[in-house]
Amino acid sequence: MRIREARLVGPRRMEIAERNLEIGPGYAIVEIAACGYCMTDVHVYLGHDPDRSLPVVLGHEASGIVVEANPRGAGPPPGTRVTGGFEYCFATHVAAPTHRLIPVPDDVPMEHALGEPIACVVNVARAANPEPGDDLVLIGCGAMGLMTLSCLARSAAASITAVDIRADRLALARELGATHLINAKETDAWRAIMNRTRGKGAEVVIEFSGSPAGFDLAANVVRYTRAKLLVPASHMKPASYDLWPLALNGTQVIFAHPAWSLDFDEDMRRGLQLLRHGLFAMDRVLTHRFTLEEAAQGMEMAVTGADGYIKGLLVPNA
Repeated sequence: MRIREARLVGPRRMEIAERNLEIGPGYAIVEIAACGYCMTDVHVYLGHDPDRSLPVVLGHEASGIVVEANPRGAGPPPGTRVTGGFEYCFATHVAAPTHRLIPVPDDVPMEHALGEPIACVVNVARAANPEPGDDLVLIGCGAMGLMTLSCLARSAAASITAVDIRADRLALARELGATHLINAKETDAWRAIMNRTRGKGAEVVIEFSGSPAGFDLAANVVRYTRAKLLVPASHMKPASYDLWPLALNGTQVIFAHPAWSLDFDEDMRRGLQLLRHGLFAMDRVLTHRFTLEEAAQGMEMAVTGADGYIKGLLVPNA
C-alpha cells in the first residue's frame, strides 16, 4: 500500500513523503482517522531529544479503521474502528501491532477516541482517588489537566481548585467542574490555596504544568502528613527542585505516567466507556484541526499556544 506521512527531518522542519507500507504477522494496517498533538511530540519537534534519530514520524494518540488484517488472521478484521498503543501516526496509514488494538464503541466519535491520552487520564484519576471531603488542587489547565478535571469533577472531593496563567483555560475549568480558580499570573497562588484550605493545604495535588514553578507550588500546598502529590507532567528539561517540603510533610509522590498503570490497555478500555458518558469534554478540549500538509503548522501552534489553542488534532485523510 502506498501511504503519505509527515516526517520530522530536523528541529522544526517537517516534510511530506510517500512510501510503501507492508505488514507481516502480528500487524494490521490502520487508516488514521485522527491523531492528537502531544507535548512529548513537541519536545522531539524542538530538537530537545538528542537521542532520537531523524527523520522520524511523530504521533501516538491515534484512532483509525483497520483496512488490512494480519496475514495470519489474528486481530480485528477490516472495517473495525480502533485505537490503541501504536506510533508513527502522522500519516495516512500505519502498521499497528494487533495485540495493542482496542475496538472503539460505535457511538464514540473517532476524533474523540484518542486512546493514549484517555488512558493517561484514567491512570491519573485512579491514582488521585480523592476521599470524601478532600481538597484537590490541579496545577496546569492544558488539555490533559482539563480532561482530568472533567473526570474528577464527579468524585468525592469537596473542592477542586484549578490553577493556570490563562484566563480562557480557567474559564473552561470552571465549566468542567472546578469549584475555585486561581490565575497564578495575577494572584499569589500559594497564599490563596493556604487561605482557602484554612492553612492546612490540600489532600490531593496534581501537577500538570511541567514547569519548576508549578512543581514548587505543588510541593508547598500539599497537606501535612501523607497527602498525595501526583506528577503526570513531563518535566523534560533539567532543573533544580526543593524536595524538603515533601520530605517534611511525608508526602506520597506518584509519578503517574503510563508506567505507573498496572494495565494501560485496561485503562484505555475504561476510558472509552467513560467517553460514552460524556467525560473528558473532548469537544471543548480539541480546539484546532490540521491536515497532513498542515502538520508543521499544528506543531508550531502547539509550541506557542496561540489563538486559544488547547489541543490540536491531525486529520491526515481529510
